[in-house]
Amino acid sequence: MEKKITYQEFSDAMAVVKKYKDQHLENLNFIESEIINITRFDIDFNKETLLTDTNLSVMLYNNLKYYFWEHEIRQPKVGDIQNLSIQEFMLQRNVGKKSLSELRDFCFSAGIIPSR
Repeated sequence: MEKKITYQEFSDAMAVVKKYKDQHLENLNFIESEIINITRFDIDFNKETLLTDTNLSVMLYNNLKYYFWEHEIRQPKVGDIQNLSIQEFMLQRNVGKKSLSELRDFCFSAGIIPSR
């Protein structure tokens, strides 16, 4: 026969669960605040900032500059990346996994989504 749980045992168990939940939320909030600070890019830019004023790698900057030059954008800005076609961009020479990874991280930092 099963032993029945007393109200006191139930209350004690619920207190432990609440304490665990509070600790979990505290840790989650701390981690989220730390993640916001993790980026290799200066976040001191907006969509009007020229790409020359960002700290992109030389390789990615040159690839973007060449891509935008072909599309008659002579001074590309961060916001111009929204109109960038990833498929066309990948066809350029010297664009590989590293450039795409950096571009993805940069777009994430800037809060923009390039077109597919």
